Amino acid sequence: MPGIVDLSAEFNIAASTAQKALAHLRTTGVVRTELGLGTFVADKWKTDTRGAPERYLRGSAAVKARRTSAQPLR
Repeated sequence: MPGIVDLSAEFNIAASTAQKALAHLRTTGVVRTELGLGTFVADKWKTDTRGAPERYLRGSAAVKARRTSAQPLR
């Protein structure tokens, strides 16, 4: 997988946000990090992640909209 700097540039997010996302993926067993080698998608995931990208993106879009919107979201 790309590193923190590349992920933050690609998705136009802060490096700390990319780092938190990778930490969450590590915790849920979706990715594994090997010191000196990088981060890789795990062969088998610890949890059921079907639909996870969509849920994450939906939540992320709502947070971003709240930050940029002058009007409250409903």
